[in-house]
Amino acid sequence: TELYNNIYNIGWEKYFDYKKTIYIDASSYSNIFRHTGYVAQKTKDAIVDYFRNKFTIRPNVEKFNPDIVINLHIFENNVIVSLDSSGKPLNQRGYREHTGDAPLNEVIAAGLILISKWNKKSFFIDPMCGSGTIPIEAAYIATNTPAGYNRKNYSFMHWNSFNSKEWDFVKEKANSDIVNSASEIICSDINSSVIDIAFKNAKNAGFTDIIDFKIQDFFNSNAGNDSGTLIFNPPYGERLKIEDIYAFNKSIGNKLKNSYSGFKAGIILMKNEESKSIGLKSSKKIKIFNG
Repeated sequence: TELYNNIYNIGWEKYFDYKKTIYIDASSYSNIFRHTGYVAQKTKDAIVDYFRNKFTIRPNVEKFNPDIVINLHIFENNVIVSLDSSGKPLNQRGYREHTGDAPLNEVIAAGLILISKWNKKSFFIDPMCGSGTIPIEAAYIATNTPAGYNRKNYSFMHWNSFNSKEWDFVKEKANSDIVNSASEIICSDINSSVIDIAFKNAKNAGFTDIIDFKIQDFFNSNAGNDSGTLIFNPPYGERLKIEDIYAFNKSIGNKLKNSYSGFKAGIILMKNEESKSIGLKSSKKIKIFNG
């Protein structure tokens, strides 16, 4: 077919060698190619056949941790073939080996902290920390640590054009902006096993020295300071029955009003209408997608 022939003739050895594992990520919005699985299969066949015919050996396919990710995007009769420079999504920082139920996307956590305009100096608290994503991202921001600091592997590192000396220079330049932080970041949860998970993730990220871990019930807690920032993702979903959510939210609002009156608070809610059950006037509402 035309797709196979054009993919075959790209000259793949210019970009990577047969020792690399590959994966085809295909998407199609076309009346010609309606099945992305077929598109991915034909693309894989063309690349594998090219290497086999030219070098008598072919690259292997690896779905979960490939060296090379090839993106194929089809729109009607137009085809774009590209190499994915990242491999795994960039939100995967490399520190979160352990998670709880429905963990918060790292990029969402970082974005919420930045939106809160936390000054990197005042108290920062996540009182329902789960796997610790929000406090760890706060530590990244407070220390000006590059988001990918703990990530060891990117797809571009397997390209023929990869220059390790240039990459080291880029990393060193970014790392030179890292600063020590005097921030007080509190990571607390009522569940001790969850705190263990959060601690392990923070250890992987290298932030156990600036994050304070506490086994603590938010509803029995004290602010410990006159002002600061709270951002948290309450344990909704399967861990709370749907009829309990509004009462739970009301309890959160009462606790914030009575014990954290000088704090700014950001709370992730499942639905917009739930904000009324908090019982506090919000200064801003932002729609987010945790994906």
